[in-house]
Amino acid sequence: MRPQSNVPGVTREELIEVLSAISIITKDLTRKLIQTKKGGNPYGTNEKDESCYRRPTFL
Repeated sequence: MRPQSNVPGVTREELIEVLSAISIITKDLTRKLIQTKKGGNPYGTNEKDESCYRRPTFL
């Protein structure tokens, strides 16, 4: 029998795996957002738009 979580049909291990992935993605996006707000490009390129602010490649 599978160890159950409070979510029907989902094991505790599956829930932990999904939450860990969400945590990693959130940390990465937060880091990129902070770098962008500081004027840097999170991808390390020097691409700039017309206003001379560094523009992240994902925009």
